[in-house]
Amino acid sequence: MLVDPLCRGIFAGSSKALSARACFPALWEYVQKRGSIIRGALLAKQDRSDWPDCDVIRRASAEKWQVQWTLRKGLDRLPERIGQVLVERGVDLRVGSPCKRIELKEGQGKAEVHLHDGSRLIVDQVVSAIPSKVL
Repeated sequence: MLVDPLCRGIFAGSSKALSARACFPALWEYVQKRGSIIRGALLAKQDRSDWPDCDVIRRASAEKWQVQWTLRKGLDRLPERIGQVLVERGVDLRVGSPCKRIELKEGQGKAEVHLHDGSRLIVDQVVSAIPSKVL
């Protein structure tokens, strides 16, 4: 259940038609080398023989750096800031605007977006956060 939505979100395809080896090479290697993803992931933390030899990796290992990271005021600051920059550059950014329908304008490189309030927009690009199962 988890893999199909992940594949649809990342690769825009069905998990039945995609290769695990091509999409998730590290997980594929875990299964090939250790027999399971969990065993492979646990043992990979101990086996660092295939890591490249570089200063950053040696320092991270010696100082036990955490793999996770965030932004000072939270990860939601990234899309907020991207939105601010787009608006500053003149982009008509609509957030939380329910859409009823999107029609592609053949040969024009445009789309007509029909909003829930009855208004229509002619646009060059549409970025959507619609769950893939709804498409």
